[in-house]
Amino acid sequence: MKSWRRRAHARRVCARVALAVAICTSAAACGTSKKASPYSRDCGTARASFVTANDRWQSSGPWHVEMSAATARSIARRVGPGEFQPPDSHPPARDVPCVVASSVAYAGADSWSIRKATDDWVNAAWASYASGPSFGRFHCQVRGRHSRAITETCSHNADGHAGEITVDFVLRPVPTSS
Repeated sequence: MKSWRRRAHARRVCARVALAVAICTSAAACGTSKKASPYSRDCGTARASFVTANDRWQSSGPWHVEMSAATARSIARRVGPGEFQPPDSHPPARDVPCVVASSVAYAGADSWSIRKATDDWVNAAWASYASGPSFGRFHCQVRGRHSRAITETCSHNADGHAGEITVDFVLRPVPTSS
């Protein structure tokens, strides 16, 4: 009787160990994927928007951003204090991706509104109350053209300014008042 209980207990322990190994293996595989990014999210809402410098195009959230946590931390360390913050403070790294997304979307949208180029390079920098760093040059490409919208993707390859960053956004003509 006791040997039956021991075998049943051993089977349960083996099953738990196998499950733990499977979970750890799949988590490690997901974490090491080059596509995995802790910051792959949409930022802003339809209320968060901007108009380009020539007042002809607008973009509203959500803007999609992908970047690594290390890139977000690196940028956060180089940004000055926010409004009403102590002089030596920096924004939390979790806030960085959305500021990057809106800053890059604005730079890309403004470039499109002037040149109408489907393939262009833009410089983007921290656009918020605090002073901040340049994120470097982004290669912006039009991914889709529709009658009332343009979908654009701006990508940054890792360099001395920041790590790899990708931002997707949509541009629409500013409605004319009648």
